[in-house]
Amino acid sequence: MEFFNYCTSCRKRERGRVFQLIVTAIIVSWIAAKAYAGQNPIVTENGNPGTSEWQLANWANDIDQQVKGFASATSVNKGGQISFYVTVNPAQSYDIKVFRMGWYQGEGGRLMYESGPLSGFPQPGPIMDADTGLLVCPWEESYTLSVPDDWTSGIYLAKLTNSEGYENYIIFTVRDDDRSADFLYQQPVTTYQSYNSFPAGIGKSLYAFNSYGANTITGTPRAVKVSFDRPYWGSGAGDFLNWELDLVMWLEKKGYNITYATDIDLHQRGVELLEHHQALISAGHDEYWSKPMYDAAEAARDSGIDLAFFGSNAIYWQMRMEPSADGEPDRVMVSYKNADLDPATDPGLKTVRWRELGRAEQALVGVQFIADNEFSADGSTNRDYVVINSEHWVYAKTGLSDGTHLPGLVGYEADALFPDYPQPESSNYTLLSASPFTGENGEEVTANSSIYQAPSGAWVFATGTMSWSWGLNRDGLANPAIQTTTANILDRFIDPGAPSSEVCSIYTSSDLSAESSDSMFDAGMGMWADSSRWRRGRGGMWASSSHHGMGPHHGWGHGSWRPRNNLDITSTLEVDDWGTITDVNVVNLSGSDMGGFRNLKISLVSPDSTEVRLAGGCNRVSTFDLNLDDDAYRKLGRKHRSDCLPDDGDSYLPKELLESFIGEQSGGTWTLNITGQRKFRRSSGSGSLDSWGLEICRIEE
Repeated sequence: MEFFNYCTSCRKRERGRVFQLIVTAIIVSWIAAKAYAGQNPIVTENGNPGTSEWQLANWANDIDQQVKGFASATSVNKGGQISFYVTVNPAQSYDIKVFRMGWYQGEGGRLMYESGPLSGFPQPGPIMDADTGLLVCPWEESYTLSVPDDWTSGIYLAKLTNSEGYENYIIFTVRDDDRSADFLYQQPVTTYQSYNSFPAGIGKSLYAFNSYGANTITGTPRAVKVSFDRPYWGSGAGDFLNWELDLVMWLEKKGYNITYATDIDLHQRGVELLEHHQALISAGHDEYWSKPMYDAAEAARDSGIDLAFFGSNAIYWQMRMEPSADGEPDRVMVSYKNADLDPATDPGLKTVRWRELGRAEQALVGVQFIADNEFSADGSTNRDYVVINSEHWVYAKTGLSDGTHLPGLVGYEADALFPDYPQPESSNYTLLSASPFTGENGEEVTANSSIYQAPSGAWVFATGTMSWSWGLNRDGLANPAIQTTTANILDRFIDPGAPSSEVCSIYTSSDLSAESSDSMFDAGMGMWADSSRWRRGRGGMWASSSHHGMGPHHGWGHGSWRPRNNLDITSTLEVDDWGTITDVNVVNLSGSDMGGFRNLKISLVSPDSTEVRLAGGCNRVSTFDLNLDDDAYRKLGRKHRSDCLPDDGDSYLPKELLESFIGEQSGGTWTLNITGQRKFRRSSGSGSLDSWGLEICRIEE
């Protein structure tokens, strides 16, 4: 990842460390406010060991259906039951492992439950309605899971594995209906279902491009009704892994107080759900909303509940929910996308675009869908996010300025403000980006993100891009500026009176001179000695000429001393801004021509003389390029591995935590020290410190 010279997160979790200095009352209250986020079940849950075992290694496919399944409901309250319907082809045993998705030390999931071997068999083929395209899998119930009372609300993946090793998911959400929390996370399962074409080659979605078979009443193969009584295509996880996993991991890493639900829960009892939360998070691709959903979110905003739309194309189509053929509520989703085809008699319930119904989505969201382009999992078809109105509080502590480009974050769908549709009622509506974007048909548009405050005081933020979550956590696209912007917004949601005197700044050293010291090596004792501190003593022995470490007549060795050239770089950085430190990160730390040295060590010394060892004992390093942050989840490698000092520009945990500087004064001279020992007599390379800087967050005094 290329690092940008912007602020990273200034929120630090409590680590139980006693500050070395007596801090003022404002610092104590600031830390207490930040620590509040850690006192909730999400933090406790993520303290458990994680695993990457949740990932699929051998996908079952939709044609052969080696193992596929779906759940009896999209969500279940903890303590309740949820049933799984599973097909296995050919008949064989299978097992179920249930994982909760979250941070878990960067692993992404935690194993919660595993069944023993279960007897599996091929289930009947699907039944389809020729007119509507509604396809239902009339399968027998295979397994019922009793959800323990102590499971934490979240998004869960039930991983199905047959005896031949084929794998697939059943995805569901565990609610906690009795708990209030700061945030309600809304999983957009109706949009998952709208694009679901299971089974491939036969099934139908609400779209012609991936629907199969004969035409329906639409005159195309697409359906106007889709059922939750069938598996999701592909992995079985819907769109969760594309657009939401990075958001969930980051939210839980930061310790936000969250409960989870689906958009069907919002449809069924939105007002009740939202009144127990301070803010609603619309996650991922949240395109299909029913009237009860829209009404509930609008009422929540007007009562002072904040809204955050962390995707794009939200609230685009109105849909309705209907019961299944056996009377199970809200198992069929209806979307004709054509008022003339839709048999609804109430014009306000026609399943068309919300903007066609006089309720343009931007009146609630702030922006609305304008264009899309080709999807790419690595963001290669995305466009740059271009900052405007950088003085707004959402960009505090980021170092961003107007016109700054953040690569790869706009796409594959993008939103914009439409001047010919009503804007939200607000006295401080602000566009936060103006990003050139090219649609799939070659149209050139400008994409926007936005924020506004409703008359009720509620804030509403919209990213205007589907890929915002990638900027929070995805390898190669995670961006400190996006992380800090998101934290600013969510922190303001839960604490409107949060201290505003905290300031974060980036400082870059211009003192990059590299000096090596002549040293001696005792071949007999294997000892190194700095020539500035050692002199020839009586009897051919060496003794220290300084009062540092061992004095005269100590540390003597035997053997032949040979001159060598050690690495000894000292670089300083002057900080003129004074305040009590709340966070320190090392940024843009890079060096080159290090191949001739071993035992490379790097340390940082504060103006108060506190020394933190950033990296140490590295033996296989030629170049390095990295950032060091206590909140990073990646660790430095061992001293004999090449990733002991990586050169990928990403963020890593330092060897010792930088939190040791918290509570000290920021102003004065900071010193970076790099030392190393030449590997061989004729080793090449002089060692060069190419760049380094500090991000310092402080409370101004």
